[in-house]
Amino acid sequence: MLTLICGSVIAFSLPAGAGLDEPMHVARVEQISEGMFLPVRVSSEGLDTTLVSPSSDEYDLYGGETDAALYELMVTGNLSFYDEDGHQLYDFPTWDDPALASDGVMGEASVTWLFPNTAVNSPLSYLPQVVGYLLATLFSADPLIVILTMRLCGVLAYAVGSLLCILLLPVGRRLFGLVAVLPQSVAASAVVSADSMSFVFASILVASIVRMLWCESVGRGTWVALAISTLCLCLAKTTYVPFGLLLPMLPLLRRDFRTPRRLVVVGVIGTVSLLAFVLWYLRVAGVNTGVMWSSKIEPDEQLRLVLQDPCAFLGAALSTLLKTDVLALSSATPYSGNVSSASWIVVIALLLAFAPEVLELERRRVDGRVSVGLAAGLAALSALIVLLIYLAMYLQFTPLGNEVVKGVQTRYFTPLVFPMLLALALLLRPRHPEGTNLAPARLDGGDPSDGNRTFVSYPLLPTILGLVLVAALTTTTCLLAVHVM
Repeated sequence: MLTLICGSVIAFSLPAGAGLDEPMHVARVEQISEGMFLPVRVSSEGLDTTLVSPSSDEYDLYGGETDAALYELMVTGNLSFYDEDGHQLYDFPTWDDPALASDGVMGEASVTWLFPNTAVNSPLSYLPQVVGYLLATLFSADPLIVILTMRLCGVLAYAVGSLLCILLLPVGRRLFGLVAVLPQSVAASAVVSADSMSFVFASILVASIVRMLWCESVGRGTWVALAISTLCLCLAKTTYVPFGLLLPMLPLLRRDFRTPRRLVVVGVIGTVSLLAFVLWYLRVAGVNTGVMWSSKIEPDEQLRLVLQDPCAFLGAALSTLLKTDVLALSSATPYSGNVSSASWIVVIALLLAFAPEVLELERRRVDGRVSVGLAAGLAALSALIVLLIYLAMYLQFTPLGNEVVKGVQTRYFTPLVFPMLLALALLLRPRHPEGTNLAPARLDGGDPSDGNRTFVSYPLLPTILGLVLVAALTTTTCLLAVHVM
């Protein structure tokens, strides 16, 4: 409910095109809605360069056509919001602001422009927004209505996906709930973006694996969730694909997953997902997404440097990571205003949920080999994904010779927060040598052995406090978005 309320407020309050790279994402959604699933190559002649212009003609250009009225509305909102003098005040609702108003009607003309950074995103990354676009254009030619519908569909999909994760998880539900309602998580779902679905796919995959390793019996719904999330994640963002390596942990850590039938199912899920990833990657690997930002971006040469001197890249990545406040909201979402000291609130909220989760894991006894193996897998894969994020930005957005990695945004790390905290909680949990208990946790915090008796456990109190803190911070973000404060 908090996600739906706060996400909707942000979706309605932000000017069209003010989200991070939102004009490029909207253009890609429109392209996919018209049946063009693969990146589209465009000519340098006749390009509209109002928002971006190619910095080099050395590489092929990718983008496409966008409805002129839709493009005009996004340009107006984007340039107003990212003015050189800082965010400008605007009326609420934004469509009443004369500076942001547009009387354009969709369907009359189109504009060809450049958006290679989103042209590489697969249709699955924008599934809710594509549904919203198709639905809105059936009933309206108003570009603002179309964008708002896409945003709201993204918020709804994010909320439903997060709820599914909570239902799947046998442990760590409170911790995941707090991560899911962090302002940077909610804000990413409230604009047209590919980030929210990456978070949902990665979270459902992790939740499915945790449930399969933790619970005695595994239902068909869990298998379906695992298969769909693995396939979708492999087609969403390349950097999160390593989470698919959690699949082999099922037979490695649970003996009852070594039966021929289950091995075949796990093998089919992994093989189909890997094949889908390889086929998609081969089609988008040659797109230079940095050609729209700097003429000094040379991915091929940068890759050669990484292979010749990997220590130079690792040094640049580590230097950038140490200077990055991963939980800082001011750098994660520009529409959160100047909440530059908000990280400590987030840390307190997560700690209030983290400590009780460790105690909760104590009561949900499981084979120590399973918990340690799962923790090691989650930690190792999360570290690998962090490295891939920096490598992708180093190749595509960092000029040759830079000692720091350019283009890294803290929102890229949001899908990693829960797996890393869960791994730490698993490692810190007390050991129970007297036996194992693979029973799933109950939603009400009760012990599975207590039958249908419902009671409120101690961890609920700090969880509520944590939720209150995060809710207050998220509400502040919403208010800053409408410039009330």
